[in-house]
Amino acid sequence: MHQPIRRIVPAAVVVLLSSCGAVPGAPGDVAEPTPGAQSSRPAATPAPSVPASTDRVDPARRSTTTEPADSPAPTTPGASEVGAASFRDGYAHLGVEVRVSRIKRTTLGGEASAAGADRGDPIQILTVRVTNRTGADLVIATPMSTMTYGAHRHAAAVVHAEDLKGLHGTIRPGRTQTARLGFAVPRAQLNEVTLTVGLGTRNPPAVFTGSIEYAPSDDVVFNDPTGSKARQLAITRHIERSIDAAPKGSTIRIVQYSFDIQTAADKLVAAHRRGVHVQMIIDQHDQVVTPQTMQLVDELGESRRRKSFLIRCGASCMSNRPSTMHAKYYLFSSVGPVRRVAMVSSANITHTNSQGSWNDIQTIVGNATIYDSLTRYFVDMASDDNDRNYYRTTTSGPYMLYFFPRAAQHRIALLEALDHVSCSGAATGYGTRDGHTVVQVTMYSWRGPRIDIARLLWKLHDQGCTVDVILNSGRTDLAIKRVLTARSAKHGVMQIRDAWVDRNGNNAAERYMHQKGITINGVWAGNPTSKVVFSGSQNFAPLSTTDNNEIILRHIDDSTYDAYAENFRYVVANGTRPLW
Repeated sequence: MHQPIRRIVPAAVVVLLSSCGAVPGAPGDVAEPTPGAQSSRPAATPAPSVPASTDRVDPARRSTTTEPADSPAPTTPGASEVGAASFRDGYAHLGVEVRVSRIKRTTLGGEASAAGADRGDPIQILTVRVTNRTGADLVIATPMSTMTYGAHRHAAAVVHAEDLKGLHGTIRPGRTQTARLGFAVPRAQLNEVTLTVGLGTRNPPAVFTGSIEYAPSDDVVFNDPTGSKARQLAITRHIERSIDAAPKGSTIRIVQYSFDIQTAADKLVAAHRRGVHVQMIIDQHDQVVTPQTMQLVDELGESRRRKSFLIRCGASCMSNRPSTMHAKYYLFSSVGPVRRVAMVSSANITHTNSQGSWNDIQTIVGNATIYDSLTRYFVDMASDDNDRNYYRTTTSGPYMLYFFPRAAQHRIALLEALDHVSCSGAATGYGTRDGHTVVQVTMYSWRGPRIDIARLLWKLHDQGCTVDVILNSGRTDLAIKRVLTARSAKHGVMQIRDAWVDRNGNNAAERYMHQKGITINGVWAGNPTSKVVFSGSQNFAPLSTTDNNEIILRHIDDSTYDAYAENFRYVVANGTRPLW
């Protein structure tokens, strides 16, 4: 049965404000700037040992130069000679290609300035890439990029900051230059915007027109608890941007084990008040209710018969035994111009999952099968009926979802996944250089019967697979550690790294691994060109299979695997020590 929420005396609330920063492009650069910790898609060339992100660098000191907000937008001769492109399409004319590769919506802060704009006002940061495919140099002597908005083409104020840089100098044939441009456009006007990018005196400008409303894309984001505030909160801010862009009449569904970040609570309240239906399920562990959860109860109510509500199950929403509602995912029927946005994560919207632990979130946009299956799971959980053999799966394209609990005796899903690993025969470009399969594991809690996974991983190591593990010593049984650290006569000891940092020894770590996943690179299910990611909420613990509400997401995709592998290397280097 749903449990009424017990009120507690509100604790102090820390409001965390977002900040933005990124690495500026340099003239003549072919590759994108070096990525950092937040986003997932790897650059075209191998990056250093840090997870991919365009938000890696904190805001730099910014120029205080301003320009009049109401001045007319400068024009370039020939501006009317070429038709405008949409922001989603590339512009190409006479061998010059221009693409808006990223649009970031944030607020004015730090030492950034824009004429007529105040701190906290909305601004838009656009990453623009210009490629010269002509046979001659493309000379841009003076940076000249402008933006207008609205039916009357109001000139947008230019944002000035040291990490923003317009196009300038010479772009050699075959080379690319990247610019980062900032403009202050009111949020209500983002659906009618024109960007004009000057390309020197000999070429007409590139003109883009249309909407620059925020729209999520298929992606994976990692947070970094050792990094700046923006990198710690990367996953929360990723979710919050979709909350902000959810239109009136749309529906947000959130499933969480814990919830305590004030900015997210405030944004959900604001969404509800502008006509968004907000539905939430949160676990009732230890009968503890945060002030942020209580705020949403007061706003949404607790009746699942309404279009908006927040409910809590007594244990797992599908088991009457001691258990938890441990799944973590987010559904948006619409976000800006896109529909059916699903996010599956290891992270709760909490300070500990931002500032104290390593987490991931995958976003899937426009996949009706995946979205509808996750919606069905939400509805089934909201019924709060005892159904310990609920287990089912959904497959669509490269994705497969596993839904728990599964009380009946079966070989567990991740053991079945590892059964399909072969340790040799990987194709060139996959696995190790000598063709061996790579298996990497990240795990928060590893208990009891799941020693079977440890034994199978050791067996794969002994067969020649490269097996690397990041675990938490404070949440892993001693017997499991002994299996994992046993020496193989043929291949020595596998790499086992400990992410558990408990400085005062109170068994409540200041930092730990909270991802729950397995990645495979090499031969899987007979395919020598496999890159597979298993992620989600399920720990290696018995109740995680038999009683808890849990999700595993399988994603077969090279670039997604590469992002997880890069993040694994970063965590090893910046957040772990050898276990033995």
